[in-house]
Amino acid sequence: DCTNHCDYDCDELEVEIEGIHPEDITHTYHNPNYGAPTVTLSADGRCTIVDYRNPQHLSQVGRIEHFGITVRGMTYGGPAPTYPIRIRWFRDGHPATVNGQVPNPVTGGSTPSTQPIQPSITTAVNAGSQGHGGIQLTVTNNDPAQGIWIMRRAQIRTGIVTLEDLMTSDPLVLSTVALDSGPLYLAPLNSTTIASDLIEIEELQNAIFTARYFQNLVGAGPFQANSPGPELGNVMTATLAQPELACASNRPIVDLPPQSITAAADERIDLRVNARGDDLSPLTYQWTKEGIDLTDGNGISGSTSSHLRIRNLRPQDQGFYAVRVTNSCATAVTPSALVFIQGNNDAPIHSVECPDVTVQPLSMSGCAAGPNVFTVYASGSDLVYRWHLAANRGQEGGPLTDGLYIDPRSGARFEVAGAATPTLTISNLVAGFRGGDLEFEATLSNTCSTITTSGATLSVCACLACPADFNLDGGVDGSDVTEFFGTWDSGSCDADVNADGGVDGADVDSFFAAWSSGGC
Repeated sequence: DCTNHCDYDCDELEVEIEGIHPEDITHTYHNPNYGAPTVTLSADGRCTIVDYRNPQHLSQVGRIEHFGITVRGMTYGGPAPTYPIRIRWFRDGHPATVNGQVPNPVTGGSTPSTQPIQPSITTAVNAGSQGHGGIQLTVTNNDPAQGIWIMRRAQIRTGIVTLEDLMTSDPLVLSTVALDSGPLYLAPLNSTTIASDLIEIEELQNAIFTARYFQNLVGAGPFQANSPGPELGNVMTATLAQPELACASNRPIVDLPPQSITAAADERIDLRVNARGDDLSPLTYQWTKEGIDLTDGNGISGSTSSHLRIRNLRPQDQGFYAVRVTNSCATAVTPSALVFIQGNNDAPIHSVECPDVTVQPLSMSGCAAGPNVFTVYASGSDLVYRWHLAANRGQEGGPLTDGLYIDPRSGARFEVAGAATPTLTISNLVAGFRGGDLEFEATLSNTCSTITTSGATLSVCACLACPADFNLDGGVDGSDVTEFFGTWDSGSCDADVNADGGVDGADVDSFFAAWSSGGC
């Protein structure tokens, strides 16, 4: 279950699973609002992308949508997952923003405000506290950098539980019992485990567990504790207990489930299942596609037999097929087989909006100590920002990086923050730096184009502890007079001795008052 925690309503959700191939996915939940997804391999071959799009409505901010994926042989080794899972929302083909931020195109990861790597929920059957059987539940925070908060619930149910049963719109999950009185904090790559005894172990039962997870809000102060933020989603699992069954017949055993097939359009394909029970209770079959029962017709035959045939493959035939094998004792549901039509499952195409500056950075006057802040407002998708010291006085400019920067032209030394963000902060010019202009500009880039903002000038005022000490010798005397009046005549902000925001005759009085006292 995924909550739209973005800044606006979205129309597409992308689930990215690292380290698996599309054929490893055996089933997907057919979301009634989004339909069946496309399943593709990423361009670099590292991830499989399950892309739900073409919704019947927009997913509103804060709304939970239900998505489910079954992966063959999905395991987690140690504290970190073998297959990290990332969730991304889109709107009109563009990555949705969260707190104004989007996935980071430089590192390939995402900013801390975007949804963390999805936590995992795993179970193991154990003896239980009374030796009659139990379930051990483990929830793991798989994100290496972000903490999360979780709340766990449980429910015992008799009979087979399907992926569709686990959707929270189903009363099965709404009837779960809380295991936690409030949210629990899980640090990055940490796990928490709880054991739950089964109840009626003489019957075939499933232990259903859910874990809602929430964004972690980190306080600004060093002693402020982590706190739970917006709900990001819900992970669920059902684990089948295996007591001895009081049944005269043997339950169905699937020896060979249907196998995935890749074929061209208009070809014929055959899906088969090999299963066995006993003579006392014959087996019956029901084939399904995306969890929906199939019937014969429209090129399909054998929907209630062990052999399903599809003639003249069409695009709508692509998807995941499984079969329920039933006798009077039990029902077995096979893993799904993917029917893949060549050329019909292209990777998601997300259009790129070219960069455009909506508000240019503004020139300003500021203190050498700072902070002096420049901001550019822009539209476009997947933007990469880089601030530069603009070329002026016939000399070249240069890109800025966070930390101490030394301008080879003027010798100015200052601290830079936000050099690769929309907001640049300049502070801590070296002591004694009085007056002068520094001009900054930003480049905005994506795969469409690169543009450069207009230059924004920082007119640097000294803003010294003793603004009347113009020669910076530690005192105010006659040697400061000539420089003061030259600065005052030019209208420079350095002559604002009384710090009232303007340069006028009142500053002369303040200067001579400081001079007569020999200091500030």
